[in-house]
Amino acid sequence: PVANRNQPGVENLIGVFINTIVLRINFSGDPGFRELLKRVRDISLKAYSHQDLPFEKLVEELKPKRDLSRAPIFQVIFNLQNSPMPKLEIPGLEVDTLEIDRGVSEFDLTLMITKWEGQCRCTVEYNRDLFNPETITRMFQSFKMLLLDAVTQPDWPVSRLQVVAKDEWLRLVYERNQSHLDLPREKCVHQFFEAQVEATPDAVEVIHT
Repeated sequence: PVANRNQPGVENLIGVFINTIVLRINFSGDPGFRELLKRVRDISLKAYSHQDLPFEKLVEELKPKRDLSRAPIFQVIFNLQNSPMPKLEIPGLEVDTLEIDRGVSEFDLTLMITKWEGQCRCTVEYNRDLFNPETITRMFQSFKMLLLDAVTQPDWPVSRLQVVAKDEWLRLVYERNQSHLDLPREKCVHQFFEAQVEATPDAVEVIHT
């Protein structure tokens, strides 16, 4: 999302002028994180030059194949709120902000970051038909590891940056990838299939492709 207040005439107007810019990032060549940031910056600056084009008009021109299960053009959104929030002062009243849970996620996945008093507060909004809370928690633990690794090794290829903790990586690679199985040598392979069919007669035993 962009504030869409790039003209002096609307800078001080009250109202919402937000527009959505679609970005496609190029990861070809397995760039380092520093190089990737440069690519993102270049793509963003080029996109900002077209920010006055309403997103609805873009959808109208592109005519993407509509699907009620997903938003057109993009499904993941990143929202950085880095502009200072004006302090609302009303004589005789004490005013505070209140977060409202809309109960519905407009996109598959949304990451909102708000900068406040030198810190960043992150809020994740997601489609519960696609993700469960545990998956989102793991996803953003990986995101945090990725950022920490990128800061310390900014020229490493992005593919080499850490997104999984070492203990979990060992469990995924070794514990869940154990394919060795000791079988009795006095039986043939087809006999194991026959035994499995008898134990689970309603299950699919073999798929030939």
